[in-house]
Amino acid sequence: MPGERQIFQQLNNDPAVSAFHQRYRLALDAEGKNLVEWITAGSFEPTMGWKKITTWTPSASATSATFDEREYGYFDGQYKLSPTQPLYRVEQLDHRDETASFSSVGLEKVLTGGDAYAKPLLEVLDSVKDSSEGSPLFRAYLFLRLMDLMKLQPDAWGLTFCPSARTHEATIRSIVGEQFSSGDWFVPAKVNALSDKLGQFFSASKPISYAKQADGLLALARAASKSGLQYVGFVGLDGKPNFIDDTISGEVFGYSAARKLPMYLAATIATGHQLKEPALPLSPLFALTVSCQEILTKAGVNPSDISFQGALPPLFQGTAQR
Repeated sequence: MPGERQIFQQLNNDPAVSAFHQRYRLALDAEGKNLVEWITAGSFEPTMGWKKITTWTPSASATSATFDEREYGYFDGQYKLSPTQPLYRVEQLDHRDETASFSSVGLEKVLTGGDAYAKPLLEVLDSVKDSSEGSPLFRAYLFLRLMDLMKLQPDAWGLTFCPSARTHEATIRSIVGEQFSSGDWFVPAKVNALSDKLGQFFSASKPISYAKQADGLLALARAASKSGLQYVGFVGLDGKPNFIDDTISGEVFGYSAARKLPMYLAATIATGHQLKEPALPLSPLFALTVSCQEILTKAGVNPSDISFQGALPPLFQGTAQR
């Protein structure tokens, strides 16, 4: 989709995101008293002539990081910022690659230039979440941008079957706030305020696999639809079940009066006359032709797996306790 392509292009063309960053300390006078620091997208080139480099000048009071194109030259073994401003010393500082995960999470394998995507984005999102490379602020930004992209086609990307990804997106947004934007991983105040919180969140989320969850819940939905929910009756105004045929077999489901959600109410219609909990008056009752446990087994979904805990559809919640 055009919207998806636009997000990919924004990520690939953003110097704060996709570039290899260097840190330099530049001396503007011979005594070294007038110093300026740059973070650059790329490196200084010691070749004759004038060139351009994309830079940002960090400061303790900065609230955002905006990279601008600057001109510099190299003549007779010396760098210059202008014909009248030589650089007396260009010192390369310790390298910290805040955006290292951009090239290591497999994003380049998704958009290969063909007519179709070559890698599921949920696998990339897992890699972003599980990575220990670079800044957690950058990984949070990349996570949110990939979520923006997948929400354009949530069914196609599998996002519809991955509730944990949406929950984690909301958690990240609550941590970083509305003013979070590209380049914030270079801003000292935001790094100090957010690094630990985001690092702890990503560490706690590692055991969950988005790809595994989406694959499992999709298989579960398909298996359940093939088994089929059968209408077996309704709940009367008195809260008691009224079944159209007491000989129909299958676990009974309906709408909980307290939770207002579809859920398991009885093991069979025979025991359904004593519902597990009060059901919503005048709501329909359904039965599955096979047990939920059979459907879970057929779909290869283990409710005790941490990737599915709290993520199962209401019909399958609490299966192990039935």
